[in-house]
Amino acid sequence: MHSSKEREERNGLAYEYPANAVVTHQRFEGKTPTTEQTTKNETFAIHRFVTEPAKVTIDRSLTINLGNYESARLGVSVTVPCYVEDVDNAYERARIWVEKRVQQEVDSIRSDKPSIF
Repeated sequence: MHSSKEREERNGLAYEYPANAVVTHQRFEGKTPTTEQTTKNETFAIHRFVTEPAKVTIDRSLTINLGNYESARLGVSVTVPCYVEDVDNAYERARIWVEKRVQQEVDSIRSDKPSIF
């Protein structure tokens, strides 16, 4: 993972890594946690901004009923920097990414094979 200050050059373009995503999992029996909460942080390469960017954050969490008084909590969030005039587009891209990732994680939890842990 790269800090927000690290950069790399690709195809002659400077990229930075300030866009972050977080995915968390935890299983429960009734209201009692049966596993520790696990967290995976991801970063995304984005173009360097000329001015201070705006930031769009999408956060989704849910509890999945696994039957037999068991459940799993899932959280997915992403923060995407963007220019102010691109906030609506950044919001839509972030929302779509979060929804796809939530579905991947729900499928993983239900199949009992965590995809990222």
